[in-house]
Amino acid sequence: MMRRRIWIDQLVQGGLVSRVVLYWLSLVAYFAIGHVVFQWIDQPEWTYEEHFQALLNAFGFWLPGLVLLVPLIVFDIVKLSHRFAGPVYRLRNYLQKVCSGEEKGKLWFREGDYWWELVEPVNVIVARMLTAEEKLVDLRNKLAATERENLQLQKQMQGTGKSLPEVKSVAPLASSSFAASNPTSLPTR
Repeated sequence: MMRRRIWIDQLVQGGLVSRVVLYWLSLVAYFAIGHVVFQWIDQPEWTYEEHFQALLNAFGFWLPGLVLLVPLIVFDIVKLSHRFAGPVYRLRNYLQKVCSGEEKGKLWFREGDYWWELVEPVNVIVARMLTAEEKLVDLRNKLAATERENLQLQKQMQGTGKSLPEVKSVAPLASSSFAASNPTSLPTR
């Protein structure tokens, strides 16, 4: 699938581009200063104009090529950064949708992207979480149904004059039935 966006994560990709430009400028400055220093040592009697002219003569041939290479290098770095910025962008959006309840599908990365090893563990964790949420909803529905049945029984028993024994807590029953139905759950204390 073709990538349509140039900037996936401006902070990360912009940082990479600024580093490339900074390294390029540092490299050009290093060679220019080195050339000037060696030229000054070699020809100390020259004037500033003569040194500057010699520098232009030396770099006049190379500088246009170096300037033309910068956009190519920047484009390549941005394109390469899509292979790791894109997966992180998709992972971040996927997790936000899972948290808000919008996403029920699986995470995927594009062919050629980095960090494919994250896809399976994230999908397993999300599947477990969704299964646990479904079980929780089911248990809540069962608990609500049981409470309704108890209320109906209490009303019926009030008409006969008999009383039901008090149920002190339903929570231990609910947690033990959840643990029995979910062997991967953590033990309760």
